[in-house]
Amino acid sequence: RNLGNSMRSLGSSLFGGGKKKEAAAVLTKAAATSAPKKQDTRLLLFSKYAEGQEKIGPASIEQLCTDLGLTPDNIKVLILAWMLGAQEQGYFSQDEWMVGLERLNAVDTQGIRARLDELEKEMEGPSSLRHPNFKDFYRFAFRFSRDPGQKSIDVATARGMLELVLSGRSLHLPKFLEFLDSGKVRAMNEDQWMSFLTFSLQIVPDLSNFDADGAWPSMLDEFYVYCTGITRQES
Repeated sequence: RNLGNSMRSLGSSLFGGGKKKEAAAVLTKAAATSAPKKQDTRLLLFSKYAEGQEKIGPASIEQLCTDLGLTPDNIKVLILAWMLGAQEQGYFSQDEWMVGLERLNAVDTQGIRARLDELEKEMEGPSSLRHPNFKDFYRFAFRFSRDPGQKSIDVATARGMLELVLSGRSLHLPKFLEFLDSGKVRAMNEDQWMSFLTFSLQIVPDLSNFDADGAWPSMLDEFYVYCTGITRQES
């Protein structure tokens, strides 16, 4: 707030010839003073939720969700984990917290919630799949869901995460979830996961432009057959 006041009071001076350097110096000093204060506030907030531990744990994350006015299964919680670059389900380290809140440009729960609302809005609707950051978010969702040391996620986890990140975004999702429920798939690896995003972006709703001889994972070949009844030989 102090920095914002300084910027407004200097607005006219920035274009005042010889006063530009003086104005820039004041702004630099104000920014330098503000940055440590923001870091201190973020650290205090981390300490509040970490409760003397090295990381914010599952119970404290639930409390954080409550303070943010969110349920733990809300996509905004996953967006928060993505912005923090969280490496472990149910835990936020101090480094992740500090870097993530700086990315969000937030110092308190109100600021965090406001930025999460903005980020979710950017990802609304089918066009969001082409958002420059969505692919990274989608890949993070897979890796964050994966158990340590595993290359794939079980179909129940995959189904739940796909429903969370692609509902209202992929026109193929409802039928694909039905396909997963059919028992034809037991797990998904990262290549299959990312390929479904490409499939959602490139293939029209009636699948008429799907190339059965293309370089799709066999899972998506099976999905095509499931939807159309047309085998690779018949196509």
